[in-house]
Amino acid sequence: VGELESQIDNFEAELEGLTVKKGKNRPPRLTHLETSITRHKAHIKKCELVLRLLDNDELSPEQVNDVKDFLDDYVERNQEDFDEFDDVDELYISLPLDKVDTLEDLVTIPTSVAVAKVFV
Repeated sequence: VGELESQIDNFEAELEGLTVKKGKNRPPRLTHLETSITRHKAHIKKCELVLRLLDNDELSPEQVNDVKDFLDDYVERNQEDFDEFDDVDELYISLPLDKVDTLEDLVTIPTSVAVAKVFV
C-alpha cells in the first residue's frame, strides 16, 4: 500500500506539470497517468480489505501468498507492462472477497450501540 501511495504521489506531481492548453488535444501521458492513479487506488482498496480480513481471521496468510506475489509484480512492473495489468479484480479473484463488499461491512459494532456508548 505504501509503495502504491508513493507511486500515486509521483504520478500526481507529474500530472501537475502537464498542462492542457485550450483547443489542444490531451497528451497521451496525461490519460496514462490518470488511469494509473485510478488503478492504484483500486488496488489500495483491495489491499486494505485483504489486510482487514487477515486481521479478523477471515483469510489465512496462505490464501494471500499468491496474491501477494502478483501484487509485488504489479508494483514493480505496472508502468512497463501497463496493458498487462488492466483488470484490477482479476488479481484478487482467488480470494473470497465477495463475502465482504466494503470495509464498512467488517465493522461489528452497530452504529446505534456505538452512539449510545458515547452518550453514557
